[in-house]
Amino acid sequence: MAHDHHFLERLDRVTREQTEFALGLYRDHEAVAYVLTHVNLPEAAARVALAVDRAADGPVVIVTRDGRFVTCLASGMRHDHPVVPHGQLTALLAKVADKRARRELAQRELRPDEEEGDLFHRVLTRGSRLAREDFMAVSAFEPLLGLAPFLGLMDIGLQAVKLRAAVSVNADKIVVNGATTKALEQLHRMEWSTAHMTVLAARRSERSSMRSSARARRSRRRRPSRARRRGGRPSSSAPRG
Repeated sequence: MAHDHHFLERLDRVTREQTEFALGLYRDHEAVAYVLTHVNLPEAAARVALAVDRAADGPVVIVTRDGRFVTCLASGMRHDHPVVPHGQLTALLAKVADKRARRELAQRELRPDEEEGDLFHRVLTRGSRLAREDFMAVSAFEPLLGLAPFLGLMDIGLQAVKLRAAVSVNADKIVVNGATTKALEQLHRMEWSTAHMTVLAARRSERSSMRSSARARRSRRRRPSRARRRGGRPSSSAPRG
């Protein structure tokens, strides 16, 4: 594409290290798309500046909203596009790398006769024996689980409370036998499942809160101030003597 050729020709404006960072973005459309959908941008902005260095005045890579690369600007070159700071950019890229690592781990952890749902079943049945790799693999599919972790947390948490109350009655007189051992093992699995699903549900809640905050910021930007709606400046009361 013409945009891409122009961008590549302008990389001579920046250092070798900055060029490598910019090319890393250029070769990773998925990561750039993730960044553009997870930053708060003005709706009218057709292009975005991605900072390839921590310097306050650039350099930046200019991309369109759909991720096409336009040009590269050296430090000090002026533009009027919204900027994604380098710190925020690298943090989002780290999240992309983490998601990819989790997906790769999930694929490795799946047995030949298993599907993704079987990974989630491990959370419910293995208790404290759930391996860290198993949980990391499940978390790779967390965005696809929807409300399942939260609903499971509520359901199993309630069952655990009831079972704990039942086994606590006359606890000092309980005789450990096959029946009580089975009940205690079941309680053990329930409590660990509740803890694991709390983490999964919290991750979803965190994402929802971030989206709500972004929508609120965009709404405030679009809403005219009270003074502008009145067509003047807000009045101020005179100081009393």
